[in-house]
Formats: sequence, structure tokens, C-alpha cells
Amino acid sequence: YDYMQFYGEASIGTPPQSFRLVFDTGSSVAWIPSKSCTSAGCTKHRRFNHTASSSFHSTPRRRVFEVAYATGRIRGVAVQETLRLNKAHLNRLPIGLVTETNGRAFIDYPFDGILGLSPESPALRRLLASKALPFPVFSLYLGDDHCENHALFGDVDMTHVKEEFKFASLLTETNRWAIALREVSVGGVATKGAEGAIAVVDSGTSYIGAAPSFVEELKEKIALEEDCSNWHTRPRISIVLDGATLELDPADYVLIERGRCLLTLMALPAARSPPLLVLGLAVMRKYHTLFDPSHNRIGFAPSGVGSGVPHPLGSAEDWNCLLYTSDAADDLLCVDLGGRRIIKKKK
Repeated sequence: YDYMQFYGEASIGTPPQSFRLVFDTGSSVAWIPSKSCTSAGCTKHRRFNHTASSSFHSTPRRRVFEVAYATGRIRGVAVQETLRLNKAHLNRLPIGLVTETNGRAFIDYPFDGILGLSPESPALRRLLASKALPFPVFSLYLGDDHCENHALFGDVDMTHVKEEFKFASLLTETNRWAIALREVSVGGVATKGAEGAIAVVDSGTSYIGAAPSFVEELKEKIALEEDCSNWHTRPRISIVLDGATLELDPADYVLIERGRCLLTLMALPAARSPPLLVLGLAVMRKYHTLFDPSHNRIGFAPSGVGSGVPHPLGSAEDWNCLLYTSDAADDLLCVDLGGRRIIKKKK
């Protein structure tokens, strides 16, 4: 949606009720609006009717949950329900039924709820342990107007990959998809704001998030004119992770809104230790991202998406990939997934 949200269809309850859920690697919770919610943020969306579901289970004492986002707040009750994603059925999964919202985001956006996919997400842990999946991985691909976006559980679609995946090691002591950050440079000049920070891969965040002082430093070094007169000559941003380097050209980090050029940067609360560099959809749109928690790593591969100009703000099909057991030849793209390789001949 306007390149700013990554969401897909899932069903909840028995018989299944369909919802559009944001696939959010920055959250561990799953929630949907309840039919009893009368807030505008609920009534504009599909709402769950628990009285029509035979698999509904309430929690003892109707445990209340509340989540605050930058764009609004939700409140509701925790329940247990069946979640269906294609062939995977997760019974008695913890899910929040939202009974109250505030904030314009939940009114204006097309998604109904969130499916948290952080390392501590109950849904993700059970999905990756499911016998319905060939591998305990998932991948996210965010295309453009000419390509299909998808979240793929248990595999990776190599038809959208231009080069081999480069794997960055995860910091295992956190509850995030966190990676050691070595350096961030703009036009080959290292920044000060990246010192001591860690990178977090978050598909629930649209932009690149950093401390306010770091955002200001990046804006100063990029020096983008609001009238778009110099966007194509702006410098490359290099994000050096532990094991992979992500390169962003101006077309990757500039958006056009009503004739004005904007940077895909957002300020986070300053009081964070260690400071964070949140790699949101502005980064993931350029890099097909493979989450491989059993090997404590995330893979990044250029997806080939992008027309070379800034973007206006506004289940995968079958593919010709093979499962292979020997070393891949030089003319093959490959990703090692637990002893086997998914390969695709280069064109």
C-alpha cells in the first residue's frame, strides 16, 4: 500500500474469517479488531465475530492487553484462536481482540490487524516448527507496480533475486531481528551517529528510523532539495552490517509527495540504549530478505526492483527453482537452507 505497508491475507477462527494483516517483523503480537469495537479505527475494517467461531477460547480473567504505536494506540483482550496461513493451521494461538483504538493510522490504512513475526512471536515459532513447511525460514519480497509482493514461509522465491544472498549474523541476546552495525557512510564519508548503534530489520516500519541527531546528520550530508532539483545527484548510503553491506541509491531513499521530494528517514525516541538504526521497508524494498533463525542469520539479496526514479507516495506463484544436494555450479544462484540448496539458473 503506497509502498508504506506490507500486508497479506490470513484467516482466523472456525469457520475462517479473513483479515488483511501486516507482516511485522518488529512485533511479537498478533491482533485483529473485535466485532464489539465501535471505534472508528475498527469499524472501517473487517472485525472478528468470536460468537461465530467454534475454535474461540477466552483467557482466564479476560486478560487485557494494550499496545502503543507512533501512529496510535490499541486496547483489547487476549484470547486464543486458530490462525490459517495457506496450509499451516495454528490452533489456540494467542491473539489480541481489539476493543478500542485511537489514532488516524488505523482509520486510514487498508490493513485490519498485525501478525507479529519477531523472533519471540508465538505465531512465527509455531509456523517455523510446522511440518507443513519444507524449511524453518521465511522471506519477504516487496516489489513495485510490475511485481508481486509476498511473504513466503518455509522457502525463498529466487525468481526475484539478482545476486547471491549475503548473510548477516544476528545478535542473539535481543528479542529483535538485530544485527551489529559496523558503519553507515554517505558518499563514502562515515557518519558519527552510527557509532555504538545496532541495526534492526523491521517490516512494520515504513522508513529508516534512527535517533533524532543521527537523522539530522544524514539529512545534512544528503542535502536533498525539496523541489526535487538535485535528487538524482545525491550520494549513495552504505550500511555496513556484520556480514553484509546494503547500498541505497537516491531512488531508494527518496519519495515524491505532491511534487515535493522527501527522505525516507524518521526520528526515533532518543532515549534508547543501544541506539537503533531501524531498517524498514525503504531498505527491504531493494533487498529480498531471508530470515533464517535456526542459523542465527538474515540474508539480503538485491531484488532488482526499482525504476531508477523516486516512487510516488501514494501467495507466490510457482517458480523454476530446484532443491539440490550438491555444490552449485558457477551459473547458479543458490541459498543454503540446512544442508540443501535452492538454486536457479542465471539468465
